[in-house]
Amino acid sequence: MGDKEKILTKPSRANLGAQVEQNLVQWVRFKGRLPDVELHCDDDAVWTLSISGDEPNQVCSTRFKPESADARISEILGYYRYHLRAANWWVGPGATPEDLGNRLRDHGLRCRKHVPGMAVDLRAFDATLPTPHRLVVDAIEDLSVFQKFEHPSIGPISTPRRAARLDRDIRLARLKPRHARYLMASLDGEPLGIATLFLGADVAGIYELAVIPRARGQGIGTVLTLSCLQLARRLGYRVAVLQASGKGESIYRRIGFNRVCTISHWYYPKAKCRIRTA
Repeated sequence: MGDKEKILTKPSRANLGAQVEQNLVQWVRFKGRLPDVELHCDDDAVWTLSISGDEPNQVCSTRFKPESADARISEILGYYRYHLRAANWWVGPGATPEDLGNRLRDHGLRCRKHVPGMAVDLRAFDATLPTPHRLVVDAIEDLSVFQKFEHPSIGPISTPRRAARLDRDIRLARLKPRHARYLMASLDGEPLGIATLFLGADVAGIYELAVIPRARGQGIGTVLTLSCLQLARRLGYRVAVLQASGKGESIYRRIGFNRVCTISHWYYPKAKCRIRTA
């Protein structure tokens, strides 16, 4: 994972696309450190299996040879079928072979979306966008505050599954060294939004930015993004990256992000597991 000795200092459009993908790969590997997650770092792919099912299963950094690609896809999907688990498959700019998407489709995956991979030079972003009145953004290490308040992406911790998801995030926040930093936006003491700044692959990546439904559309997500960028800059990083949603791309462009690649999200549903193991 990235550290202070390996910060990207000479960004170019060509290597920024690769950094977006590699930051995602390091993020998947980081979450693979959870005790109930199997992390597989093969020569030609990185992939995870959540034994409990509380963490999404991920495949990324696919570098298959054309002659063995179908066999490798079948092998990995076979493992998910055996465990009756759905899987997310991320295809970035370095994925091979070139027709990987067609091969994934032939194996029963469907493409959910193509998301823009974006990057910003931390010396040149716009930090002047307006901040909602009385909104406070703090760096936090203990995410157990959301046992009392609604979590922006998980929701109220009202079911065992949601409690397990929050416990997962609490565990990640405690992992050392601290490659993940968490920023919380609150108003009058009530948390309204959260974002994760992940330091990996020589850049700072923004992940899992969310705002509770009733507080959306007020600029809280923008403030969290700017706070992440300011923290990354203070930590000595030169570049920040993210994968943007359709609605978020225009906001990120106003801040100073530029599109440097495309990340495709493919999905293998659990229903396929039931069909193929019947």
